[in-house]
Amino acid sequence: MFALQSHRPQIGFLVMLFVVLESLSASAAGKQLPVWVADDCIKLDDSYYFVGYGEGQNSATASRNALISSRQNALTCLFGGTITSTISIRENNTTVNFASTTDLELDYSYVNWSGYQKVADRSHALNDDRTKVYIQYQWSSVAISSEKDRLDKMASQLAETKAKEQEIRVQSHVIRQQKQQLQTLDRQAQELAALKTESEKAVARLQLINSNRQKEQASIVNVISYLYCGITIDEFSDVFRAPDAVSIGEVYSGRISRIDSNWGDYQVQIKSKDLELLLSPEMRKRENFEKFKPRIIKLIGGHKISFIFSENGLTKKGYDLCKKS
Repeated sequence: MFALQSHRPQIGFLVMLFVVLESLSASAAGKQLPVWVADDCIKLDDSYYFVGYGEGQNSATASRNALISSRQNALTCLFGGTITSTISIRENNTTVNFASTTDLELDYSYVNWSGYQKVADRSHALNDDRTKVYIQYQWSSVAISSEKDRLDKMASQLAETKAKEQEIRVQSHVIRQQKQQLQTLDRQAQELAALKTESEKAVARLQLINSNRQKEQASIVNVISYLYCGITIDEFSDVFRAPDAVSIGEVYSGRISRIDSNWGDYQVQIKSKDLELLLSPEMRKRENFEKFKPRIIKLIGGHKISFIFSENGLTKKGYDLCKKS
């Protein structure tokens, strides 16, 4: 009996130690993050899921910041946008007044958050007063698809408007230049008529040709300064004039590997890789160029201009429209 009684305190201590360890283990487990916290920017069934983390002076502020954080994650995941968020909250010890705004800046406009909602039972607090929380939200694929379509349409409209504004500026500039050129040509014709000898007239004509050439090149340069990256040959022709010449630039193994469109001494080169997309193999045969030339000129009209060579393309000098913009 004595030996049995002497072991009871040890057994009681072990039981107590086990209970304490079990309690500590349960407490530690409660502080571990739930598995769903890692489920950010994932698609399950017909919805996408996003997780936000928020901190604040009280649970309402923390939850609001978690919502903003989750929306930032959603925008970056789905749209690749850049976001700046601002929030203004007036609060005291008992109430919170949300007079808050969130500014969401994307490359293509403001997002409609219709259908974006908190997932039931997906809120996890890191402390008892819930001032640090993780919350998960879901957004249906249907709502996302609808919003993407809306934003794409808006972006397309903005791009079209920008292009039209550029074309109007180019056209207005060209009209002014043409009026000035007409006035100059009229004055030069009067000066030529006043000359008497053939030598005087020959020198005057050469001077006139050189002067007009320089003015023509300056006029084209002025127009080029208004062009934008990706303007097509047809669009350039509409606001300025059709190319003065369309010719074969290079031939390789009997096939046209480059076609040049010239405005004065300024040249747009359409090279082999683009020609493969624009022209049929038959049209690219050297011997068929004159036969198909009207059709070729029409087909290359949709070519988007990125670089305009000066000096008839004899050097690498020119204007990089895309770098400029």
